[in-house]
Amino acid sequence: MTRRGQLEVVLGGWVMPDEAVTHYQPVIDQLIEGHQWVEENLGIKPIDAWINDPFAYSSTMPYIWKKSGIENMVNLRNLQAIRRVWISCGGHIGIPMTSTIF
Repeated sequence: MTRRGQLEVVLGGWVMPDEAVTHYQPVIDQLIEGHQWVEENLGIKPIDAWINDPFAYSSTMPYIWKKSGIENMVNLRNLQAIRRVWISCGGHIGIPMTSTIF
């Protein structure tokens, strides 16, 4: 399914770390372990990340993600802000209100 594009592994860490206060070494360790498992068992290397971002993250995190091979990132906080603007504009930014992209 992953090779056909039906399933995508995002970020690929072993766990979701507390991105705001965790020391960088455990974050790197869990990314290494997760990426190794994904590559060995699924034959892919994650390049996209979905960051839940409930309380924001430290400025070190994007650097770590980039160094781990992540090329693209979406975080929940920005997506919610964009959605609020989109709804407040009545969907008049080129996307109809009935769209399911959000």
